[in-house]
Amino acid sequence: MIGAQRDSEGQLVAITTARGATHRESVQHFELDRELTDAETVALEASIATTLSDILKVVADFDPMRASVQRMIDVAKAGVHHYSFEDIAETVDFLKWLLDDNFVFLGYRQYNIAENEERDCIVPVVSSGLGILRDPHPIPQPVPLNDLSPELRERYVGGELMVISKTNRHASVHRDARMDYVGLRQIGRDGTMTAEFRLLGLFTSKAYLGAASDTPVLRRRLHDVLAAQDVIEGSHDYKTLVALFETFPKDELFAMDAEAIGETIGELLETEEAQNVRLIVRRDPLNRS
Repeated sequence: MIGAQRDSEGQLVAITTARGATHRESVQHFELDRELTDAETVALEASIATTLSDILKVVADFDPMRASVQRMIDVAKAGVHHYSFEDIAETVDFLKWLLDDNFVFLGYRQYNIAENEERDCIVPVVSSGLGILRDPHPIPQPVPLNDLSPELRERYVGGELMVISKTNRHASVHRDARMDYVGLRQIGRDGTMTAEFRLLGLFTSKAYLGAASDTPVLRRRLHDVLAAQDVIEGSHDYKTLVALFETFPKDELFAMDAEAIGETIGELLETEEAQNVRLIVRRDPLNRS
């Protein structure tokens, strides 16, 4: 990181120390271990250009994406006629938690559920796109609900107020990892879903380092697990269950419901008592590999 001074045409005229500089730039140096073919050079240039374009969009839309979370909070609160107070409160707390440096905001877009050619479809509101979901090429088209897999269709016709999952697509900004997906359902008075507000990004190191038992959504799942096991707070079994819960990767805890977490913890306890090595696998809710 350096301090940089540029003229009106963008030419670099001076380099200063980063601290105290009014304009800072990140200088990166890359070396290739071999000479590229012409086709590889073109592909590399295109990839770099796409990544830089994504970075510019994410930086430019940082504040609007944060503002979109407040919009999601308002939508969640309006779901009181269909969801319980506890569901709404936990959803609101989670969205506020994202704003507290626990999430790298990469993209946002609204999707309406509307009739298109006499079929109910997921219709992207292209103008609502922010970050990497702004100015898409090609323009996304409506997707009929009946064309979705049964697991994915259930997300739109029923299910929870908020969905937390992983995308198949890797992030082009911040770090190379599958992006975290937060989807919020907007429900009409008749109980049908009218829209989804979709947020893409990455949980930060702060989010991963914090205790799962203090994290909105996860803390409620822990509460449900403890209630299902009927353990007394402060007892040996209670402390053991909480300790095991805290050892789970947060990505897994977000992906599993309380019932699945409880079953997995039970299998771990059995394995510990038998002193065996055991492989425990989890089926992806959307049947992805």
